Formats: sequence, structure tokens, C-alpha cells
Amino acid sequence: MELPQRRHGWLRHAGLYWLPPLLWMAVMFGLSTDTFAAEQTGGVLWYVLQELAPRVTYDQYTLLHFLIRKAAHLTEYAILACLLLRAFRAGAARPWHWRWATLSVVLVALYAGLDEYHQACTQSRTASVSDSMLDTAGGVIALALLWRNRRKPAGRDRHSLGGHDTRKEDAMRIFVGNLAWSTTEDEVYQLFAPYGEIERTQIITDRETGRSRGFGFVEMPNRTEANAAIAELNGTALGGRTLTVNEARAREGDERPRRPQQGRQPRW
Repeated sequence: MELPQRRHGWLRHAGLYWLPPLLWMAVMFGLSTDTFAAEQTGGVLWYVLQELAPRVTYDQYTLLHFLIRKAAHLTEYAILACLLLRAFRAGAARPWHWRWATLSVVLVALYAGLDEYHQACTQSRTASVSDSMLDTAGGVIALALLWRNRRKPAGRDRHSLGGHDTRKEDAMRIFVGNLAWSTTEDEVYQLFAPYGEIERTQIITDRETGRSRGFGFVEMPNRTEANAAIAELNGTALGGRTLTVNEARAREGDERPRRPQQGRQPRW
């Protein structure tokens, strides 16, 4: 039973996160054919301009056509970069990681090069290194904007009153026990996601081996949603095991003040 479940989970993961960028690549491949060459799009643009602005000059039309096509290049690859970042993130609670961004840029650059090679094989289009660099720049700009937006501090008026953060008091840390060794943080995230916003998922691993220790934690900012998740998920099965889900408690040893260490006394 475990193998079919894992296979189903992998297919669901691939379809949810990797199918969108693959489909967008297919759309971009179609846009790189002769059907969307400059001669074809130029005729459509000229017809539209003649209807909307009959006095437009040929030089103005040429400049506008050039700018529209270059903007389309930037937009196509900006969308691709965002979809790739989403695929590498794969539902993780952490919104950003430089490894995800780096891999996304690498794939964007590779596809940009392959796209120019494809255009070189068509009848009415030619390859251009500058276009490939422009395509890659579109992906980099999109990721840079996402990174900048991630670094913006949240508005204080939403969760704070008079400088007092009410969101921290409302948050809950949930203990998830009896996890299968193969369970990932993404699977835990997907399990809790239907019940509300999740700030972080964490599976505790052994320091030496890196192997899961069979338990983890989920942090939810809304206590009501967290209680609903606990009520529904405690005792449910994941990866062939029955989960133990409850509010995480601090260990007694963490709350008691430690006795200051003193020098060792002689026995005599």
C-alpha cells in the first residue's frame, strides 16, 4: 500500500507544481514559430494603428512594434521564472530561498538559449544572443521584485495595537508525532494547508545522520484555525502511520531555572 501512495503523491506533486511551467514552456515554443514572426505581428499592429491612430508614421509604428515585441520577451520569461520558483518551493512554508531562485534563473537561461536555437531553425526568424540575454533578464527582474516584496515589513496596523503585537499571542505551535521516516515537510504542509495560514513546517532530524526523528512542528498564526486542524487531524493517517497532533508544550526543563554550576567540592 505504501508504494502506490507514494507514487500517487509524486504524481500529484508533479502535476501541481511542475505542470504549469511545462505548459507555459509549450506556449512559449508556439510563440517562437513563424506564425508569430515579426512580419505576422507587424501586419496586425499596423491594421490596429490605422484604425485607432490613422496619422501614425511608419517610424512610430516601427518603434512601437519593436518595443511591444521586446516587452513580450521580458513578460514571457518573467512568468516562467515565477512558475519555476513556485515549482522549486513546492508548497514549503518558507516563501524564499536563494537556491530556488538560482535554479530558476539557470533554467530560464537554458530555455532562452534553446528558444533562440529553435528560432534559428525556422524560415522567417533568426537567433539572437541579445534576445537570449533579454529573456534571462526578464526572469531575473521578476525574481528580484519577488525578493524585494518579501523583504517589505508587514503593516503594523494589522496585527499590532500601540506597538503590541497581537499576532504572536494568537499563534500556536503544533506538535505532529508518529511521522513516517519518508514524510517530507511539504507533505505536512499540504496536510495542514486546508485549515488556514501556515507560517512554518519543520521535521526534526538527527544531527549526525540527517534522518527524520519521526516528529515535527507546524506553526499557525491563527489559534482558532490551529485548534480546528488539531481536532480534525489528530488520529488521521499519513504515510501509513496514525498521527499524534496536539499543541506543542515546552518541556519542564526549559521552564525551570537552572541551578548555577559550582566548583566541585572535595569528598573529605
